[in-house]
Amino acid sequence: MATIKELKKDIHYITNELVIECLVTDMLHEGKYETKLSELVTKLLVKKEELLQRINDYRRKKEENKASEYFNAIKKDMQDLINEIVDEVSKLNK
Repeated sequence: MATIKELKKDIHYITNELVIECLVTDMLHEGKYETKLSELVTKLLVKKEELLQRINDYRRKKEENKASEYFNAIKKDMQDLINEIVDEVSKLNK
């Protein structure tokens, strides 16, 4: 299993890349989808903070025997968010 530090770095990196993708899409379409993209960025940043908080909360719970399940759920939620954001941005780019 990856370390908590690596997981946090991955979440930061991926969310930053998705925000950049939204900004590039906005520039390409000259602000046509500005409202929708702003909503996506806001949703992405809120979810990022939620995931990071869940990671930090694990240290307080001290449930070491369920670590794998706990972090796999976080990874799954992140993957679902990535898929959702990428799908929405790709719809706007068609």
